[in-house]
Amino acid sequence: MLKSFSDNDDLISVIVPVYNAEKFIRRTVNFITAQSYNNLEIILVNDGSTDSTGKILKELAENDTRIKVIEQENRGQVSARNAGISASQGKYVTFVDHDDVVSKDSIKILYYAMKTSNADIVQCEYQTIKQNEMNHWSIIHDKISDTDVFVKEVYWNKDTVDFFSLLGNSVWDKLFRRDIIGECRFDEDVYINEDKLFLAKLAIKISKIAYVNVVLYGYVAYVNSGIHGIITSKRATRIMANERIVKEFVKHGLTPSIEPAKKGILDAIVSVYEESVIYHKTDTRFFVYAIKKAKKYLPYVWHGKFSIAYKLAFSFMAIFPYLFSKLFICFMRLVRPKILRNVFYVNPITMRFILDE
Repeated sequence: MLKSFSDNDDLISVIVPVYNAEKFIRRTVNFITAQSYNNLEIILVNDGSTDSTGKILKELAENDTRIKVIEQENRGQVSARNAGISASQGKYVTFVDHDDVVSKDSIKILYYAMKTSNADIVQCEYQTIKQNEMNHWSIIHDKISDTDVFVKEVYWNKDTVDFFSLLGNSVWDKLFRRDIIGECRFDEDVYINEDKLFLAKLAIKISKIAYVNVVLYGYVAYVNSGIHGIITSKRATRIMANERIVKEFVKHGLTPSIEPAKKGILDAIVSVYEESVIYHKTDTRFFVYAIKKAKKYLPYVWHGKFSIAYKLAFSFMAIFPYLFSKLFICFMRLVRPKILRNVFYVNPITMRFILDE
């Protein structure tokens, strides 16, 4: 199947936002340049790195004419992705984060699925891997055979199916048709759940999705990066992101997607609250902000289809936030975390905090 598939005519843009990635950017780019699909435009956007990243990117570009480096002041990953989209010339677009890895046939398989299904978006499986598992990843994912690949096509029924139940929350496990993206861009004032919001803005344009059943993307987990950092104003923007998602779905009348998206707002509120509680050096503005939002959505919680335990816990948090914060930490330290998980969304940062205690 794949061996006989030789359509290499379409240019595919691979967009990689890069910031202070001197330790791993060579590895990530090497995985991309080694792809079995050759007709690539590899756009590396240096988002104002302060280490030797810029020098490394220049060297990489000198060794491969497919690499294009864009330099910009530090404005964040979302801005870097937008710069990459605007500069892209490919018929199709995919995203790779600067510290992640991809299988050598990743783009070829995604492209095969796109061409054979004529879908708007193709999505693959991904695997979260630890840094010390990199060699294992390379060995396993260099051996994907034709018989491993199966493409499933799904037409999205906007009147009956929740959008995110089909597409998940990330952009890096997908191949997009460039004309589907069009002039749509990431919101540059959103730093958490920005992928989710970007996908929501594309929702009205999407009719057909194709799925590839093999793992093609490796999300590399680092203890001190990304989701594990101390809360800042950037982290708190997840609430705003989910509110905008609801507005998008309401605007376009995507009714089945609205209620799950509203639940996303509540989860975001609880996440910001939790992080404000467990980090003592946190600016109290984010604690106050989370509680303000909790009070705003309290009527929705009580009129919604939530368990009485959830309603009581959310209400206690909204009305007695400081007392609840003390009880929350005590409860999480004294009982098994999964008990509270069954009542309240508990985010990865909270779980790490509890497990480290």
